[in-house]
Amino acid sequence: MVSAFYIPGINPIAYSEGDVVNINVNGLHSVTNIIPYDYYDGPFCIPVVLRSRHESIGEMLSGDNIKSSPYFVNMAVDNQCQLLNCHTEDAVMTSPKLKKLEALIEKQYRAYMVIDNLPAFNNGTLPYQGRCQKPINTYSYLRGFALGVTKECTGGPTLINNHLHFTIQYHRIAGNEASMLFEDGAMDGVVEGQKRSSKKKKVSATDEDEKFLVVGVTVEPFSVDWGTPDSDGQVKDCNEDFNPRASSVKPLVLNEKSTGSRISWTYGVTWQEEPNIRWAHRWDSYLHTSVADSNDRIHWLSIVNTLLIVLCLASMVALVILRALKKDLARYNAILDITKEDQAEAHNEESGWKVIHGDVFRTPKHLGLYTVLMASGAQIAVLVSATLGIACLGFISPANRGGLMSVLLILFVTQSFVAGYFAARMYLKLGGEKTWLLIFEVGLFLPSIVMFVFTVCNATLRSARSSGAVPFQTLLGLFSMWLFVCLPLALIGASFGWAVAPGAHARKVNVIPRPIDPTKQPFIQSNWIILLTGLVPFASLFLELKFIFASLWQGMVYYVFGFLAVVFALW
Repeated sequence: MVSAFYIPGINPIAYSEGDVVNINVNGLHSVTNIIPYDYYDGPFCIPVVLRSRHESIGEMLSGDNIKSSPYFVNMAVDNQCQLLNCHTEDAVMTSPKLKKLEALIEKQYRAYMVIDNLPAFNNGTLPYQGRCQKPINTYSYLRGFALGVTKECTGGPTLINNHLHFTIQYHRIAGNEASMLFEDGAMDGVVEGQKRSSKKKKVSATDEDEKFLVVGVTVEPFSVDWGTPDSDGQVKDCNEDFNPRASSVKPLVLNEKSTGSRISWTYGVTWQEEPNIRWAHRWDSYLHTSVADSNDRIHWLSIVNTLLIVLCLASMVALVILRALKKDLARYNAILDITKEDQAEAHNEESGWKVIHGDVFRTPKHLGLYTVLMASGAQIAVLVSATLGIACLGFISPANRGGLMSVLLILFVTQSFVAGYFAARMYLKLGGEKTWLLIFEVGLFLPSIVMFVFTVCNATLRSARSSGAVPFQTLLGLFSMWLFVCLPLALIGASFGWAVAPGAHARKVNVIPRPIDPTKQPFIQSNWIILLTGLVPFASLFLELKFIFASLWQGMVYYVFGFLAVVFALW
């Protein structure tokens, strides 16, 4: 017998036929520009009641800013064209609005949308339905939809994408499957004061217990010039016979002549039944849209690359050791052929790598700084290892927005205990005396660097009026976590570290330090050699880092933690 469980807090929502399914927006993002904006910073229609979804601290740090929108669809009801209900002041384009919209389009900004906690992706079609005048850099699948068509694509004026067509996949449940998926009383769809549509239904529900689950969402934008609306704000061609792909459809051009005119925002929806996609697997198709999951051979190339680097370094070290041992063996064999007096004198004369064996465990010149750096490194190593372990076990669900960032934040704070313990043990073992000032430095060093960089980046985003800027209350909460959680945990860890007696070194330290002649190897005395030490780890990780950052900037879902864990283990 096999039993399964799902992560609490991610519950499916079942809809009846005709129930209203809300469409939310999640900001404006660009592939070529790193600054995100709020969706309503653009000249778009604002709903009568604007609601912001309650965000966790992980969602805020991830940049999610989900808000309600005037878009909505009815479950399993096809609709080729529907006019968006806009206030007059929202629909009328002034000169500042047009300039802002043109700037967003030319910077390739895209609007992110969310339907039933699923992000809307484009359906893989080319920009401007493949009618660009010259090839442009594009991706097969991108999150959201383009706000318009750039001049680079059209070879002329900028176009506005004012018509959206959603293709929503649903899975029909009833009977045993519904009983297994839902508990008692959980079958009702979440519909708040939403009326059923009186339009013709695409499917016919003969069973009152039959429900529908959303399992996939794609959106395709179109540029449609609807002309001048009538006195009621309606457009004549927006009906069930409308085909946005028809050659007779004129695109909506953005220029100064549009100043004072009213833009008609429209949308349509097509529902597709997917009997083979269950709710538990509805994220599978999204995970495969990421660049990181497009080709496994690239990840295997990264693993082979890392393995080759490790083998090359190991071979170099082995050759150096083998050469040193050969010299020592030749020297020992030569000693056998000389007199006993000369043998005693030769044994007392050490050469090669053995001359420094009594200085390996000598107390560093800057012991405090060395201990702080090593303790911070231990904290980061445990943080990354624990995060990869949790992710590989499947506890970080992409449906839980901001989940990965929340896990990173919690682990970063709690691993201050490891940093404090490691610092206390190392400081005592290297000859230092018990001091709590060192532990305060450990608890403040890495968090202060992270907090400083984060504050500078947040101030930059706030100056640009970006939606990615974290509010002051969140900053205050992060500072409180640092001061009241990180620092006390470092002190608690250090108290355990002080209580453990330091172990003896593997080799005794010479009383007189052996001098090093800087003229023989001057490059060792340069501080630049410290920066070069990071080249080898970077060479082994750069392919996976490329995938991670590409997924972040393109709004994709990075979920190939297995490959990342293998590369990290080899590293």
